[in-house]
Amino acid sequence: RSLDVTPGAELGYDVDIDGDFASVGARRHEVAGVETGRVVLLERDGGEWVPTFESNGAPGENVGFRVAVDGDVAAYSTRYGAGDVWVLERVGGFWTAAALLQDPLGTVPGASFGSSIAIDGDRMAIGNIWGSPAGPRSGAVHVFERVGGVWVHDETLAPRADPGNGQVPMFIDFGHSVALEGDTLAVSSPRRGDGFDVRMGEVEVFRRGPGGWQSIQA
Repeated sequence: RSLDVTPGAELGYDVDIDGDFASVGARRHEVAGVETGRVVLLERDGGEWVPTFESNGAPGENVGFRVAVDGDVAAYSTRYGAGDVWVLERVGGFWTAAALLQDPLGTVPGASFGSSIAIDGDRMAIGNIWGSPAGPRSGAVHVFERVGGVWVHDETLAPRADPGNGQVPMFIDFGHSVALEGDTLAVSSPRRGDGFDVRMGEVEVFRRGPGGWQSIQA
């Protein structure tokens, strides 16, 4: 169905679906001629998808860059400054703001926290392609857990080092895309390769055990 967005809004820049719930981002939606972005959550009612939550960002915030939904939890990211991730929870049939998540390593302009989002139950993975826990702008993925109704940071994952030199390469966009199910997390690095100009890409798989998250395959 037609959604209420402005021309050039890039409706569907990111989408996600889980059962009878869907989330749609329109990162360049405008209010009074200024880009704010827009996020729309829909619910399937019979054979029709009906909007049940709509929100614009602040001027220049570009909400809806990334969206995710899983059951009664939804999240969406902004592109303003270092990036933020808003978490919504559905209570009593209504979506309400539950948390504002920010980069646990500190907010650095342009750091791209929220470049990807995945939710599975009480766990959420958020990518930051320019995060730097292992090397300058090598990328990072932050895992959050919902504990007692509160979303708390659990662990930060960094890309593996190259076996040849023991260093983590720069600008590989680790965290560009994430997929999460239970104790398994997959993270893409689309610009990783054998040398700066060879961007074959890579997907690294992590598994959560008693000692935390461990890389098991790339």
